[in-house]
Amino acid sequence: MQPFSPLVLEGRQDILELIYNNLLSGVLNIDVSENFPEADLNGIYSRILIRDYSFIQLLSESYKTTLNENFVRVKNALISGSGYLFINPRTRSGLVDVTNPLFTNVDRETGDSGLMIPIDLSKFTPEKLSRIVWALGFDGSAQWMQHAFNDIKVIENVESQITEPIRHLYKVLYDMFKNYFESFYSGTRSDFSVGFYQPSLSGMSANSRLGNTLTEINPMNEADFRRKVASIIYNMVKYVATIVVKEGSSRSWINILYANLLGVLDETYMKTNFYMNTVDTIGGSLDNNEVWKNSNSFAILPALYRQGAFTLQNLYPIFKFSDADNFDQWFISLMNGLAKETGKNGIFPTFKDASQLYDLKG
Repeated sequence: MQPFSPLVLEGRQDILELIYNNLLSGVLNIDVSENFPEADLNGIYSRILIRDYSFIQLLSESYKTTLNENFVRVKNALISGSGYLFINPRTRSGLVDVTNPLFTNVDRETGDSGLMIPIDLSKFTPEKLSRIVWALGFDGSAQWMQHAFNDIKVIENVESQITEPIRHLYKVLYDMFKNYFESFYSGTRSDFSVGFYQPSLSGMSANSRLGNTLTEINPMNEADFRRKVASIIYNMVKYVATIVVKEGSSRSWINILYANLLGVLDETYMKTNFYMNTVDTIGGSLDNNEVWKNSNSFAILPALYRQGAFTLQNLYPIFKFSDADNFDQWFISLMNGLAKETGKNGIFPTFKDASQLYDLKG
């Protein structure tokens, strides 16, 4: 670990926190219904989805090695006292060509295009602003900085921040699956499936899927069950993924949980689709098992989940890290270590090798 690595990473996360807060206030002024008059959209959740899509794009962008234009805009805002972020539209969303009109504005003065978000630095402490200034030096504008940043964005530099949230989310999901299976399972099967998603230009839809669904998560096969619960967490952390948990197969209409690394999500959020006529809405519903939805177990789940979940300060796009290909070995080592630490009465899995760990991109 280089001596300045923590300062750069902390400052970079401070920048992302600033961006997240600016996105939150900036999207309040967006008139979603004006741009999507034919869609029956919930204004609140539509704006939250736009914020989350924009944030994930900027999160991923902030860990590339080449010049980061939005970091330059933040730097200029520190000097001038004001400025704008621009979240550019992607020409493709999943497998479908999508152009979202919310992301096609053009600044007449600069020629920049995209969703314009004002930069407000007023709520940041001098300490955070000083860390931001330090981190902005690594914006990819100089060749030596590109090489230096490649050495900074490695798993070793963030493992102390992500270990406990991983441990916490594993335990929450393990207990939820076990509890649901024993007390709320409504079908004749005995397994679950999990799909992985990210907010996209189309909102949240079947087109927002990141990769293959993890299936046959069966609590009756304890060793394999533990490894698959671990695989869920592995993919969420590596790809900043949102999950849809279903009772039964991937085609089941019984959904039991929507969540990302920060918390449990509402069904209205997961059903917010800007292009309902051309892009499929995510199938299934929590309403298809009302006993579970109305239970105390489900009611307390969001609070349990949040108690040790990830925060903006330790949310990293691991798939963008220089040693992302080694994350499976790091994760397996963590799980095996937790299994050894907790002993035979523990709930953590053991792995022989990476072939037992599911990767949605594999």
